[in-house]
Amino acid sequence: MESSSSRSNISSTKTERKIVEKNRRNQMKTLYSNLNSLLPNRNFKEAQTLPDQIDEAINYIKRLEEKLEKSREKRESLKRSRNRTHACTFRSYTTNC
Repeated sequence: MESSSSRSNISSTKTERKIVEKNRRNQMKTLYSNLNSLLPNRNFKEAQTLPDQIDEAINYIKRLEEKLEKSREKRESLKRSRNRTHACTFRSYTTNC
């Protein structure tokens, strides 16, 4: 037979777990909301499921990565072009480029 203190401990442990789980869910909800607020062109009239929101965030990040890579490539291309132009201008004083 269980003693009343044993039942009380079990009950308090269950209550603590419920509180911890509720806090975890609230924290996750806040984090998802923050993530969602960072996405552009959000149509707030149309509610999205959480998996759809995460998919949208993933796709947005991938598009940003692609854009960043293209910008880096363009920057390097411009640097090379500028260096060739500068070298050609420098050489033109002594020879034809």
